[in-house]
Amino acid sequence: METSPSAYLYELGSGELYIGEWSGDTPPVDWTHLGYVEEFSVEDTEETFPNYEDVGRQKILNQVVVVIVGYEVAFTLGEASVQNLQLFMRGSLENNHIIHAGQALGKEYALKFVPDYALGPSKTWEFWKVALRPGGPLNLISDDIISMPFLGIGLTDATNHPSSPLYDVTFDTTTTTTTTTTI
Repeated sequence: METSPSAYLYELGSGELYIGEWSGDTPPVDWTHLGYVEEFSVEDTEETFPNYEDVGRQKILNQVVVVIVGYEVAFTLGEASVQNLQLFMRGSLENNHIIHAGQALGKEYALKFVPDYALGPSKTWEFWKVALRPGGPLNLISDDIISMPFLGIGLTDATNHPSSPLYDVTFDTTTTTTTTTTI
């Protein structure tokens, strides 16, 4: 596996997104291919508590304690398939061609993002449990290709992934082993 500094570590390209629906406390076993995504981002989040020490008449910051850790994902789908629209509308499907909006709220999903980089190392991002919602409007009239933005809040899955309850990044290597970075 390449190490810095290396021109082979720059990344350029797109990727495919897969989704699996949780059933209560049971993680998904089936994955649905949502197609290529136009954008995909992840942002680690944290909240901290400052700890001050009294030094005479002053308080001096001597420690910052992390009290909450999490992550958020954002992605944009461009393919207006029935399954993608149903996911965006958080709807139920009738007779495979009518989506009833707002009838499938509160569902949780696992996401698997597989980049298809023209440049850069191959890897797979696996997000164990995510609560999804629309990330903006679905413009039904546009001069550009119509797209569906999504936002997701990462939830912990300590039961099934005790050593990495948020998400993993697995780097493909040239041998039969892989390297996993846990978050």
